[in-house]
Amino acid sequence: MMPKRLAAFDVEATCIRGPSCKIVSAALVEIRGDELVLDSIRCAVEPPSVSVGRTALVHGITGANATRLGSLSSLLAEAATYTLVTYGDHDAALLLQEAERRGLPINKVCFIDVLSYLLSNPSRRYQAMRRGGYPLEEAIREILGISPPETRFHDPIVDAVYVGLLYIKLRKRGDEPKTTCITKRRSLFSVITGFFRGKKH
Repeated sequence: MMPKRLAAFDVEATCIRGPSCKIVSAALVEIRGDELVLDSIRCAVEPPSVSVGRTALVHGITGANATRLGSLSSLLAEAATYTLVTYGDHDAALLLQEAERRGLPINKVCFIDVLSYLLSNPSRRYQAMRRGGYPLEEAIREILGISPPETRFHDPIVDAVYVGLLYIKLRKRGDEPKTTCITKRRSLFSVITGFFRGKKH
């Protein structure tokens, strides 16, 4: 059996849930063994043609201020060839939803949700529920002992690198987060769960 190819993956979108959500940027970085392959980083930005509402406060991308970068369709097609490492299940669900909107022949996405694994710890899950979330920055501080610099907006490259580092750290300490696969036949709304699973500052 061939070993699965892994890549850390992150998207920014016009919203977190719902059929109207559209991806505005995405990043992919390969994981080989215990290393992130930084020269493999791919990123695409596609400014939205409609108002992004409050999510612009998260990613900073609007139709007026952003420049198109790369091909989002090509990046999504490439991402689907990997088992993706994500922070939350919404990245994988949005990939599948966006692929369907664009007519891309992607019928299944497999991913490892680092956030779900971290929240399988009852104490951490309880604290996350009390605080209204367990954002990526908090996981980086707790698991990696790194204090991420303050930034105004989320960057999919930075977030993909961070989630890749989290996954590598978990593997090094003997943890084995499970792989989940979703298909177009499975409701995307059943995949995107919990109000604290999205990214928060």
